[in-house]
Amino acid sequence: FEQEMSLFSEKEKERLVKLEIKKELFLDSLDFNKATKTESGLKVLSLKKGDGKKVTTSQEITTTLQLHTATGKLISKSPEGRPFVFTIDKQPMIAGFKEGILTMRQGDKKRLFVPYYLGYGDAANGPIPAKSDLIFELEIIKVGN
Repeated sequence: FEQEMSLFSEKEKERLVKLEIKKELFLDSLDFNKATKTESGLKVLSLKKGDGKKVTTSQEITTTLQLHTATGKLISKSPEGRPFVFTIDKQPMIAGFKEGILTMRQGDKKRLFVPYYLGYGDAANGPIPAKSDLIFELEIIKVGN
């Protein structure tokens, strides 16, 4: 039994090392090190600068959205031609997403690197494993009606 546990432990260590390498490569491909870090630990990378209205918590926001875990697993993506429409005050959301989207304005495209403690924390949420760092890519199509 101890030998089996030892073998399991070694395989788990190998799996974690491979996962960490995969994460580093994926983050490098997304210019993680070029992103600006906020006080909370959120990292924001501007991909396109808009000049429209600033996002607020009370106005309807129309955005395209892509969500990955930091290991590269695609969790969610706006279907082509069907943007995500919501109002921050009317929808529960993770702290990192809310902080990041409030830095945006109509026309902006940004990538948000959300550490797990600004995401779902220690808990898993559907296809998102516990303690997952998340990456959102957002483009604000419209602010307001």
